[in-house]
Amino acid sequence: MRPAPDRPRRDRPARRLRRAAGIAACAAGLLAAGCGGQAIDPEKASIAVEYDVEDATGARVDHVTCPSGVEVEAGNRFECRVTTVGGEVAIAELEVLNERADVRLIRLRKG
Repeated sequence: MRPAPDRPRRDRPARRLRRAAGIAACAAGLLAAGCGGQAIDPEKASIAVEYDVEDATGARVDHVTCPSGVEVEAGNRFECRVTTVGGEVAIAELEVLNERADVRLIRLRKG
């Protein structure tokens, strides 16, 4: 048998995104004051999701879009759309953990 040639490993963001399904990560300080109550700050949530996805999967994230108006109430869930540099799309599902607006990434699935 011949030894395998030395080849650089190809980046496989799709595989990494699939592996990340089920990861749990927390981000703090996503609170934004709004009219009539407190809501998750979508810009801060996007930054946290980008960091968590890149850290968990190794895939480079191009941008993340999170919804506005998500109330800070334990148990509330919301989804952010993640697009990698390679153009792959995934959906990150997050859950609000407490009144301090800590969130947990509970699932990452192909979008």
